[in-house]
Amino acid sequence: VAVSAMERSPITEDDVEETAEKKRNVSRETLLQHPRFMQEHALTPAERGSAVHKALGLISYEALRQAGKLSNGLILKQLDLLCEQGRLTSLEREAVRPEALYRFFTSDLGQRALRSPAVRREWSFDLRAAKNAYLQGVIDLCFQENGAWILVDYKTDRADEEELKNRYKIQLNIYAEALEKATGAKIKEKVIYSFHNTKIIEL
Repeated sequence: VAVSAMERSPITEDDVEETAEKKRNVSRETLLQHPRFMQEHALTPAERGSAVHKALGLISYEALRQAGKLSNGLILKQLDLLCEQGRLTSLEREAVRPEALYRFFTSDLGQRALRSPAVRREWSFDLRAAKNAYLQGVIDLCFQENGAWILVDYKTDRADEEELKNRYKIQLNIYAEALEKATGAKIKEKVIYSFHNTKIIEL
């Protein structure tokens, strides 16, 4: 069962597998329902959220580190490059606002991630929950500080801090358990980064 589906009820067939590729996929079914001139506006909020997750998983940390000073223009160039390389579609590119990524990477959390010597993004895992039962998930971002992990989950929901905490606390606890079991390293922090509120939320 996909960890991200645990807040929903009932669980459907689409919830029995979660991979990085599936998580970042933006559905094309919506596009077929609209004429071409409307297609760039045809993504649902969930699909736009998937595009943001995909961009964050693909953008070059090395390029951001080497630049020294970050800017909206630098983020824009990175997104355009991903689009030119075919790693982001034009539709996905239009759905991602460079200023939203800029605010993340210039936040205390984003700066710590850029300074970390060990960063993993879109890290898939399977966690045995019971006999013949497994939980499957994808960690958006985790990075190490002094040998311990900081676990980060991106959220694009239009929800306030308390709602996000209540909605995703169990999900992040499962991610933390999987990460600790897989690596043997302690989890120092569990954090939600809210793109809607531009806020770092510690759990």
